[in-house]
Amino acid sequence: MSDRPDGRPSSERSTRLRLVDSAEPAVPRPFDQPTFQPRPLGPATGPVQRPLPAPPPDEKVVWPSVGWLAHYADCPEGRRCRHHVAFPDWWLDMVTRGIPYAADTDVALQHAVGRVNRFKGHPPMQPDALLFTRQAVLDSLVVAPAPITESWVMGSLAAVSGLVRWVHNTGQPLAREHVFSEEVRYRWVDGAGHLTKESARIYAVRLELIADHLNGAVVKRLPRATKVQEAPVEPLTPFEEADLWVWSRGLRPLTRRQRVQASIVTGLGLGLTRGEKYLLVKEDVTVTGDGVFATIAHPVTGEVRTVACRRDWEDRLAALVFEMKPHHYLTAPWRDTRPSPQSADESMRRAHKARPPVDFNNVRLRNTWLCHHLANGTPLKVLMQAADMAEANHLHNLLTLLPDVSEADALAALRGRA
Repeated sequence: MSDRPDGRPSSERSTRLRLVDSAEPAVPRPFDQPTFQPRPLGPATGPVQRPLPAPPPDEKVVWPSVGWLAHYADCPEGRRCRHHVAFPDWWLDMVTRGIPYAADTDVALQHAVGRVNRFKGHPPMQPDALLFTRQAVLDSLVVAPAPITESWVMGSLAAVSGLVRWVHNTGQPLAREHVFSEEVRYRWVDGAGHLTKESARIYAVRLELIADHLNGAVVKRLPRATKVQEAPVEPLTPFEEADLWVWSRGLRPLTRRQRVQASIVTGLGLGLTRGEKYLLVKEDVTVTGDGVFATIAHPVTGEVRTVACRRDWEDRLAALVFEMKPHHYLTAPWRDTRPSPQSADESMRRAHKARPPVDFNNVRLRNTWLCHHLANGTPLKVLMQAADMAEANHLHNLLTLLPDVSEADALAALRGRA
């Protein structure tokens, strides 16, 4: 039976009837009314009360979280506000600590700040630990890939909140210098039984990135790049080369040690440039009874040349290649895909925090290789071909860095070989 005069059942009522304007005013839904009022956080329920994290003592350093915290004190919507708070210029200028920004970076950062400020933890964290977590992640957003994504923010919140929760529950001080120290980070990651091996590795890398930023921030504006006439980097002595290799054997984790040792060997043994190192795979290195040889491809033109490794670095290069899998890259032996130069540069930067015996980089390693051949009488044409150099201007500048030769050796060299 139908309850309608036209015989249609009421369940088939036309949707057009729903669009008829009603004389009665519409009742707003609960989420249309700005009825939210910020609720003050109560005292911590833990047994130990700790001071809240404070900005650095330098008056010129004002972290972004401080500005947002001051804004929430006057904003009626609390942490649910959609307002725009400008980031400090010095914070945005630190582009070398992350990836260069996209056009919509500011919009993405504002959304990321909102997501950080809505974070409560699961289970909910205590007020002082929660505030410490929010401020640490907010101040680290500048090192995220741009435009920043929700997955990066949530991953950082998960890693930092887990570390902070453990530090707070064990009665340790909530200070950035302590929480993000290498010892505390490794203790938590190694003891977090709920994390898989892959998750523990990801957490360790993310926490290291955040710790480097928070504990090593230097407020400075980067000068505009200009071309200047600079003296070449001084080459390493044989004793410094030996000390550098011994130091590299103690680096951790294993992946960082492998990257650094590959860079040292290819720089001092083969004289490769930064771009050439990351293209070298296991099959490019040949070990024979006459020495160790590498087939080098130019990173731009693709031209191929063969370079013989220095005699005193042959065994180390052969040992690195012997432990690699086929088609894997020498600077990232765990990968069969080309590694990015940026990741290798970041690994080298972190390795320098382990206090190497001497300062080194790609240029200094290559200059050491060039000076070694110049001092041992390698023909100039042969050296320029091995180094892929079209002009000898750089070699001319290196002549002042060569070791002094005794008068007897100089006269013997001028006389020529027997």
